[in-house]
Amino acid sequence: MIQALFLILKIIGILLLLLAGLLLLALAAVLFVPVRYRGEGSRREVLKAHGTVSWCFSALAVRFSLEDGRTEGEVRLFGRRLGGRDREEETLEADFREASEPSVHTASLDGGRSRDRAKERESRNRSGAPGRREKAKEEGKGPGTERPSGRLEKLAKGLRGRISRAGAKIRSALEKKDQIMAFLRDEENRRTFRLVKKQLVKVVRHVMPVRLEGEVTFGFDDPYRTGQLLSAAALLYPVYRDRIRVTPVFDREVLEGELKLEGRIRLAVLLGAAVRLGMDRNFRKLVRRLMDR
Repeated sequence: MIQALFLILKIIGILLLLLAGLLLLALAAVLFVPVRYRGEGSRREVLKAHGTVSWCFSALAVRFSLEDGRTEGEVRLFGRRLGGRDREEETLEADFREASEPSVHTASLDGGRSRDRAKERESRNRSGAPGRREKAKEEGKGPGTERPSGRLEKLAKGLRGRISRAGAKIRSALEKKDQIMAFLRDEENRRTFRLVKKQLVKVVRHVMPVRLEGEVTFGFDDPYRTGQLLSAAALLYPVYRDRIRVTPVFDREVLEGELKLEGRIRLAVLLGAAVRLGMDRNFRKLVRRLMDR
């Protein structure tokens, strides 16, 4: 009897260990198996774009496409589409429905009557409009009857209101200046800002594409605007460097090119950054202060 009880407890323990192992394996998969994204797009005569976001060797995949102004998307689990049928089934069903439905065209019997009534109402409105305008002018309420002095008074009142509001904003900014400067000079706040900057840089570097290539040709009729956009693109040169070829055109308006990118995101990296920020006491205090506002 005791041996049987020990055997049952041993089996239960083994099952619990297996369950705990499966849970740990699932947690590790969620944290460390990356979510991969891949996309490509081009703009020549028309805009086209395709992309895929997948996890765990495409066991779960989200796909989308943009072509000829139409956007399509689907979610697949182990290769099977969720929330609908495949495109082939939908196409066959649409063709069958179109072939089976009779084309019937009906005309409205009272269409002529409704047009006649609309014409009568329009003629009555036209005939009555001059009378109403003359009556409004006699009463001094029509357009153009307002005195010049009244207009100047309204303009002056609005100008005084704007000046007073601008003065209130300036006074409020001056009152907050000392508080903001004291907040920025605080050494603990500076340390928190350095921590936030470090974690943000780490997260941004992680989510950036590991593969990025393409070419972009752009230009405006005005060469000055083309030069401005080229200066802005130069600021992002450390991001794309030699992977994207940028070609400016200064004599015509054009925007075309193609782009391909691939990357991955691990939840463990994002969660690690959030935990490091959450462990900082001053960061939690600042977040609570912002939420109270």
